[in-house]
Amino acid sequence: MIKQICKKSQSIKYKFPYETFGHAGFNKIQNKNNFIYQCKNSFFIYRKDKGLKKKLNKLFFSNKYTSSRFSSHVTQNKIGKKNTSHYVSMAEIIKKYIKKEPKKVLEVGCYDGKLLNELSRKFKRSKLYGYDVSTSIKKLFKKNCNSNFIENLDTLEEKFDLIICVNTFQYVPNFDDLTINMKRLLSKKGKIFFLNTFLDKYPFTINYGDQYNYITRNGFMNFLRFHNLNGKIITNSVEFPRNLIGVFTHSNKKYKFLKSKKVSYYLKYLKNVEKKLFKISSNEVNIFGSTISAKFLFEILKKKVKKITFVDENPHKINKKFFGKKIIHPSQLKNDSLVLMSYGLTNNQIINKLNKKYNFRYIKF
Repeated sequence: MIKQICKKSQSIKYKFPYETFGHAGFNKIQNKNNFIYQCKNSFFIYRKDKGLKKKLNKLFFSNKYTSSRFSSHVTQNKIGKKNTSHYVSMAEIIKKYIKKEPKKVLEVGCYDGKLLNELSRKFKRSKLYGYDVSTSIKKLFKKNCNSNFIENLDTLEEKFDLIICVNTFQYVPNFDDLTINMKRLLSKKGKIFFLNTFLDKYPFTINYGDQYNYITRNGFMNFLRFHNLNGKIITNSVEFPRNLIGVFTHSNKKYKFLKSKKVSYYLKYLKNVEKKLFKISSNEVNIFGSTISAKFLFEILKKKVKKITFVDENPHKINKKFFGKKIIHPSQLKNDSLVLMSYGLTNNQIINKLNKKYNFRYIKF
């Protein structure tokens, strides 16, 4: 019997009023029943739709999806400086919070193995294992990584001192099942390291239609405590300011559920962004970034603004197209250009770095 907490019968249903998009390629996700649920007990936010699951399974298990996933990112604290792969920063963060070298490490959602490669330099005596759901990913993993690839968690009997789950949890339809499996595979004093998209700091992530779960600090904490896991949550990482980082271990303590913002708060947030965009009178705007928030702004502005340009400092994105528009470097903008910043609570951090090199006007969302 699977130990579940968040059931439809015990959740509030919200109609999502905007189009949703996939995280790889930002293609429209056509959700016939575009509903979001929030558990009345844990405040966990999720999607639960059989039609969506069937559609996303077809996508996630395809060779096309494997080849379209973008894994060359630049860590945000390096904006305006020498670019560094975020896998290097990720390995450093994991090493920071997992001080004792683990004997066995399992990454759930390992994709092409780049993070495990970086970790092999940090944990030189550890045995490293990677798990992902697709056979096409297995082929890609084997090309890039010397670690062991695991095809099925359900039949795995080994215990791991460290289990890593980076930007994977939100894409799992059976999140209770995955949590129970990770807990089963975790050694007695082992740790689970999570890094997830973080709705509290970056509300635009609720526009991802291929996510089954939307992570808030308290909702996530409640969910894991229900499954007898407890630990530390970090929400102020300089390297990953819009992500939630958690380090959890086994726990048999009983806790009271923490309250969290309701889905209605995030829907209101998006509505206020829309109202603010309609007040822009300029015929030319520049949107910083090429992420889900940039896509949300673009979908609204394209109806009323003649010239829209995307601006990014990621060298992997410069001169590439984002919805038919070429992405340019901020150095190509004129002084006093209008730049739209849609990074929520981390806007000021980015603007302070850009101001050291450029003189732009900003509107923050």
